[in-house]
Amino acid sequence: MAKKCKQRVAKHFGPIISSVFVNHTFTKDTEQLAEGIFKEIQTEYINEIEDTAWMRNDTKKIVLDKTKDVKALLGFSKEDPNLMNWDDLKHMFAGAAVESWNSSAGWTHVDDYLQMQKWWALQGWKHDLANPPKKNQWLVNAFDIDSYYSYQQNSIVVPAGIMFEPVLAPDLPSYVNFGGLGTLMGTEFAHTYDSVGMTFSANGSFDSVLVGEDQARYDDRVQCFFDKYDDLNITAANLKGGGNKKYFINGRRVVDSAIADTHGADAAYYAWKSRPRKDQLLAGFSRFTDDQMFWLFRSVYHCSKERSKLQRKEVKYGSELPSRLRSWRPLQDSFAWHRAFNCQVRNKVCRLYGSDENGGKYTKLKGAELKDSVSADATTGVRTPTKGADNTTETWNPSKYYAVPDDE
Repeated sequence: MAKKCKQRVAKHFGPIISSVFVNHTFTKDTEQLAEGIFKEIQTEYINEIEDTAWMRNDTKKIVLDKTKDVKALLGFSKEDPNLMNWDDLKHMFAGAAVESWNSSAGWTHVDDYLQMQKWWALQGWKHDLANPPKKNQWLVNAFDIDSYYSYQQNSIVVPAGIMFEPVLAPDLPSYVNFGGLGTLMGTEFAHTYDSVGMTFSANGSFDSVLVGEDQARYDDRVQCFFDKYDDLNITAANLKGGGNKKYFINGRRVVDSAIADTHGADAAYYAWKSRPRKDQLLAGFSRFTDDQMFWLFRSVYHCSKERSKLQRKEVKYGSELPSRLRSWRPLQDSFAWHRAFNCQVRNKVCRLYGSDENGGKYTKLKGAELKDSVSADATTGVRTPTKGADNTTETWNPSKYYAVPDDE
């Protein structure tokens, strides 16, 4: 009962609770750090689109304009209502009626609940349906741990509730913040280019972004991700309580999530690599390079402990990858991850946009003489490992370019 009560209070009085939460927990330094990370990731996506060889110039211009127009709504709502303006909140809740439980009129909690349901419904009719859509509307509370990308607003929304360790920590090294909040932002940003996002223009109207034969090229690359995830078997051994039944991923439902997770992490990584930084080592992690630490923090965010029933529901009905897959599976399509851990690229790699010579981009960032360990099909974007002179797959040795300190 207590849990339901909290949920109903959050549902009906979320803006008021959000105002108190932000006042007590959210700082200007945190907001400025998040804004800086977003801008660097946006710049990286602009570079990715400019490097996309399969996209025609007219299509590329449309996509670039949309990319540059993406906004970040960070922390809390700052207009209609401004959660830091108590007059805005009082005006918003004018007419809302809540009575004490022991009212002489016999008013009960049920009456409160029904009254607030009615009041919110009337607000929807009065404001939302009678006026143009709000440009910076929030669909979550500031204390929620739930970010999203809005196709209609062309914006990503990241509430204050998610900007804490291990996602964001201003006093920790930059690879923590980019591996956490950066990959989260990059993942939401990537939905700008998913199968739904490509049907919306920069101003939120329903208008396909892809021009001419670019749609077929786009579909070919999406098919690569679909083939990789469709019917992926998650056995009952991984889902406790599932008996002998086998569970399979529906590729059509999760393909947009897989693409976003793959490209989002890479965008955050390259945004992090392109900035000047001087990070301190974290105690107990001296055996890892900074690059490896980035990927570790990227995956920590997706580690979770879930009930078996929820896990089975995620597999059967979810539109996102289950957490146990999300923490590692998209990394198989990241060359940056392979290089960080000196892993061979053993399987075909799917890429939707960006340079098909991703390793070459990494060389430019590092200023190192690095051979790309893959070759790419210019049409489909599917990449396969290349063989060296001795018929073995070439690998990358991170120790050539990083000073890895000995353990104390």
